[in-house]
Amino acid sequence: MRDAKSKRWLRGLAPLTLLAVVATGCSGGEAGESASSVGSGSGAASALAGATDQTNSVRFSVQPDDQGRSLLDAIGRATTSVAISVYEIDAPQINQALVDAVGRGVNVRLVLNGQWWGGSSTKYAYDLKSVLDTAAAAPGAGTVEVNWSSNNFQITHQKTVVIDALGKDGGVLAPADLPATAVAMVLTGNLNAYGYQSYKPASTCPDPCNFWSARDFYMAVTDSDLIAEIARVFASDFACDGPTVTNGLRNSTNALTWSNGSTGVASGDPADQYPADGQYPYFTPNPAQPLPDGPDPGPGTDQGNVRSRMLAVVNGATESLDVYNEEMSDQQTINAIAAAAQRLEPGKVRMVMTGAVNGQDSYATAYNQLQAAGVVVHLFPTADNVLYIHAKAIVADGKNAYVGSTNISSPSMNFNRELGLAFKDQPDVLAPVVATFEVDFNNPVAVPWTQQAVVSGAPSAAAEEQPNAPAVMQAPQGSNTVPMPCGPVTLPSPWPPVSPTPTPTPTTS
Repeated sequence: MRDAKSKRWLRGLAPLTLLAVVATGCSGGEAGESASSVGSGSGAASALAGATDQTNSVRFSVQPDDQGRSLLDAIGRATTSVAISVYEIDAPQINQALVDAVGRGVNVRLVLNGQWWGGSSTKYAYDLKSVLDTAAAAPGAGTVEVNWSSNNFQITHQKTVVIDALGKDGGVLAPADLPATAVAMVLTGNLNAYGYQSYKPASTCPDPCNFWSARDFYMAVTDSDLIAEIARVFASDFACDGPTVTNGLRNSTNALTWSNGSTGVASGDPADQYPADGQYPYFTPNPAQPLPDGPDPGPGTDQGNVRSRMLAVVNGATESLDVYNEEMSDQQTINAIAAAAQRLEPGKVRMVMTGAVNGQDSYATAYNQLQAAGVVVHLFPTADNVLYIHAKAIVADGKNAYVGSTNISSPSMNFNRELGLAFKDQPDVLAPVVATFEVDFNNPVAVPWTQQAVVSGAPSAAAEEQPNAPAVMQAPQGSNTVPMPCGPVTLPSPWPPVSPTPTPTPTTS
């Protein structure tokens, strides 16, 4: 039973079905289709068509209701390998589950984000590697390999755990060779102990801090073709494949929906090459090219398929559209959501996010545009004692959807490594998401947005999620700069750092 301290994290949370077992016929996008070509009606439908049926491939679990059990159970059932690609990781429960897996002889491979926020994540990476290395030194234990992520992307924001899909040598097993225990957990949430703000300086959280405290969705994929494809891309990122390796994800026609960075972004860059060291122009002081907002998706060639699929879901809505997200800054998608509100019956386009309710939010301009167009926007206040909306899901007509790690922001769509799933004509599959949205939208904690004066320079809830890291976290291995070079995480020596001996306080007699 939770104590009172733990319960405060779940204010505004109503009971929900923890796990739904579903049959899915997921679908993907037409090869090479650009976002600007995805319109409403049949054009939108075609962007979600073309995938084979992955029957019985997805199980949804809803966080924080599930309390992360579905993921911990999956790791606990691993027999040969665990492969994780994740933006943030440090939760005690996850760390212990991995230590236990190594102790059972399971080989563990991790790809940890080393781009952009990598400087604030190094301590967590070092701590985890240290305990896993200790576990791997025991007789009969599995192996441990921890790498910083590919430098082809602005950040690795993917949140995926793949079980028993790699061979003993780390090679990817063919679909026909996957054991019955193989599963891919595709998440909208990270694996850090945040409970939303708990890891920030001067903040508090339950003991232990929980990785499952926010509103998120976990998708358990058991289709062998999808598992093998996720493992293939993981292996490519783990191996630090070069700046021209795109893995063909832009042309993918299965349910997997990727943000896969962009090539030819900066002036003078080869058209088929990612920016050097993940240095995309979006975050340089003076971008040489337009940001990927507005009707033009932006500089270079988008190598993923998430933008076209997100827009297909939005533009294909004929009865209703429900949106969860953490960010709201991609103007092309904002315009599409606004257009859906004008196209559909009043009140049929709804949005649930976490944010400031008084105009002091960086997305206030977007909220104003959406609300004026007829979108009903409900915001959960930004506070430690209120459920944090971290999920990224767009559901049209209760049956077509995108659910995954990609936010409605241009960098997330165009520059990051992200992964989600596209669904077409799958009302049973999406029932847990639809039911959860109804609960959250009607929660009395949520505040309806009304037109607000925009406060210039106001932070977003998503921006506030990033901590001001202690100095030890801002000293990446070998340099004081981010990004970390793709490849093995090497522990500083000594680790953990030895605290200096305090100088005795002089005494007087």
